[in-house]
Formats: sequence, structure tokens, C-alpha cells
Amino acid sequence: MNKRRVVAFGPRVESLERLELLSADLIPFDILPATGTVQTSPNSTTTSGPLYSVYDVPNHLIRTVQTVTTTTLIGGFNPHTVTNTVTNYGTISLGNAGDNNIPMTVIPGGSPTISGNTVTTYGPIFSIYSTSLHTIMYAQNVTTTTLQGGFNPTQTTSTVTNYGAISLGDAGHDNIPMTVLPGATLPAAGNTMTTYGPLYSVYDATAHTVMYAQNVTTTTLQGGFNPKPVSSTVTNYGGFSLGDSGHNNIPMTVLAAGNGVVYSIYDATAHTVMYAGRINPFGPSATTFYNAFSLGYSGHNNIPMNIVPNGDGLLYSIYDADLHTVMYGLRTNLFGPFPSTVYGSFSLGNAGHTNIPMTVVSSGNGPIYSIYDVNLHTVMYGVRGGITTAPSTLYGAFSLGDAGHDNIPMTVLQGGAGPIYNILDANLYTVLTADRQNLTTSPSTIYGAVPLKK
Repeated sequence: MNKRRVVAFGPRVESLERLELLSADLIPFDILPATGTVQTSPNSTTTSGPLYSVYDVPNHLIRTVQTVTTTTLIGGFNPHTVTNTVTNYGTISLGNAGDNNIPMTVIPGGSPTISGNTVTTYGPIFSIYSTSLHTIMYAQNVTTTTLQGGFNPTQTTSTVTNYGAISLGDAGHDNIPMTVLPGATLPAAGNTMTTYGPLYSVYDATAHTVMYAQNVTTTTLQGGFNPKPVSSTVTNYGGFSLGDSGHNNIPMTVLAAGNGVVYSIYDATAHTVMYAGRINPFGPSATTFYNAFSLGYSGHNNIPMNIVPNGDGLLYSIYDADLHTVMYGLRTNLFGPFPSTVYGSFSLGNAGHTNIPMTVVSSGNGPIYSIYDVNLHTVMYGVRGGITTAPSTLYGAFSLGDAGHDNIPMTVLQGGAGPIYNILDANLYTVLTADRQNLTTSPSTIYGAVPLKK
């Protein structure tokens, strides 16, 4: 699904302290889910909570906050564990002056690697698309931890920030939404390792063309008794036509599927989903499979589309703000000879509250559709079960946020016992969280707040 990019509309500024972060019209904001527990040194494990990121537009800085718990085994004959929890605040410089209101995306950086007594941890990859320069700029922190010494070794840690840029798009087509899919590192073949960076894609609404690019890095060990790694990086480009003339500003979503990528757009004028599966995108025989199906109906334009995997197909959904209705189509066998669509709809929300963004997350009981009613400061959700058999909807609602903070976009993460709802209170520069548990039995909510600045 398209990345969770949250844009908060700038409120009034009540102090000089807040001016630094709130003077811009838009605050790009993103959340990465908790990563679980990983081995970060030979005798330590680290459990990281969600990573909250905000792009400080005036200063061209990305500011992050994350709670990290480290458990370390200490001692010899009678070892014991020591647990320490800290809240880490950080900054990464990214972008340059004159390019404000730049969409930001954040994707995981990959698993740590252990070599002898050294552990290398790869932080998230932060990316922005500069519409003035038609360039993607990205940055990633890489931390190396080494045990040094003999009987009672000490840890030495160093962090470097790796920067990069990819030119994508061409002059004259600004405000092109960007999507990012994570890359991967292939298992080493002999003395060579290949790493595929993130796949960046933009939809050029003027030319109705998808343009994409990916960095590929090859690292080879060269030498004899004490070999040294030698790396080289190339940028692979590709593109293909998607959509047709006359329908601009169509949001694009991108999902990985098998050995290819599925690009989808919702043509609000024709009320049609158009999608293309790009197979072997950078190979010598790149292939594109096209298809389309109807979703929604005339008179209701500019309806954002959500896509989540569901079984062996993709679930396309839109929220008709005029009718307060969710309309969805489960598309299976997308590129086979006989694609099929199971349609459905149900009411969500109530009259008088239009233009409410909708989020969709998967769950064992069926997709969870949620909207945030900014007038009532209430989350309303419906768990849609039995989509392909006997559809049913379990409704719920709870308070989130407080009066006076309208136009607060909402993101939803999949938690252990239920979805975790997050909104950015731009007035307080704080993320308000609500962990909604036991949706299908006896719902309860655990509230919290995460300041985005010390």
C-alpha cells in the first residue's frame, strides 16, 4: 500500500519555541511500526518502539523520536541481565533551502549484520522528493558496534549518515507524488554481495507515465589474506504509460507482488481503477500487464483510494464522503486470463462530515476501515468480515484528540491486540496515540502521547 504520509495543516503559533517547527504550511509526518527484538551486539538485544518522524521544513531537518529498550547479559560465573530504556531524539539534515512542503517517506533499513565481534545496524531510510529539482534525496544512519578488549571487553560505537540522490522526472511536472518500496540484500554469492536499494516511483500526471529508479550496489571482497571490500553502485531507470489523457492529479499506489510491482490509479472522472503489473522492471525483457475495473460511480470525484492485500488478491476501497459509504472491490487473479472482482459496500460515518480521509488495515477478522471525524474528535471504524462469503460489519467508536485541533490526519498501525491509532496534534507538536484492543469482544483503549521535541 502507499506509504503512510501524513500532512498536518499548520496551526497558529503560540510561542517562539514552536515557530521553528510550525511556521510552514505543511508538516510531513510518518510512523514506522515497532521492529521487535533484534541482536545488536554479541551479548545485547534491543527492542525498539515505533519511530516517529517529522520533517522540519524551515530548517530542512528530519526530527525523530523513538523509545529503545536494551537488555544486556553481564557477568561471568553468575551472569545477570540489565535492562535500560531510553527515549532517543535525533535529527538528520536532508534537502536544501527553497524546497518546502516536500513529501517525506520512511522505510525500514534492514536487519543488523554480525561479523566476528562487530555488529552493523542499518537505520531507517528517509527520502524526500524535491519537485523543484526533480530529484529524490535520501539519508540513512549506519551504526557500527565493536567489542574491544579481552576478559572484560568494552563496546565502541560509531554512527555515520550516508546520503544519496537520484534524479527522477523532468522539468515542468511539479507536485508529483512519490512512492517508495523497500529494497533487499541478496545472499552472498562467493565473494560478492548485491544490495537493491529502495524502489522510487513517481506518476507524471502530465505525461500519464510512471517513472521509477533503483540503486543497485555490488560489494566484492578483493585481495588474499586480508581482503578488502570494493563497492560500486549503479542507478537503474524504467518507465511505462499508465492512465490516459485528460485525467490529471490521480493518486498512485504501489505494491510489491511476486517478481514484479503493481501500480494502481483511481480515475475519478471515469470512476475506474486502472492498474499495471510491471514484471522484471529492470531486466532486458520488462513486461507490463494492464487491466481495469469499475469502482464507485459518477458524481463523486477526488475520492482517495486505499489498497491492502487480502488473501490471493488486492482489496481496493474508496470512501464516498457524500454518501458516507465505503465501496470496495476485491480483485483476484489480477493478471491472469480471468480476473474477477467481488464488490461490496457499507455505511461508515454520518451526515455532515465530508472529506474525512479513510484508512484500511488488515486483521484476522477482516479489514478494519477507520475515519477520524474532526468535528466530533472521534474515531469511527468498521471491521468488515466475510467479504467473499457473507459480509458483516462490526462497528465501534471512541474519542481521540480534543476540541480545537481540526484537520488532524490519522495513521493506523497494526498492533498486537488491535489497531493503534495516531494523530499529530500540530498545536501541541505531540502525537496522540490510542491502542484499541479486543475490537470484536469488549473493546478497550489505552491512551498515550509522544512529544516530538524534548
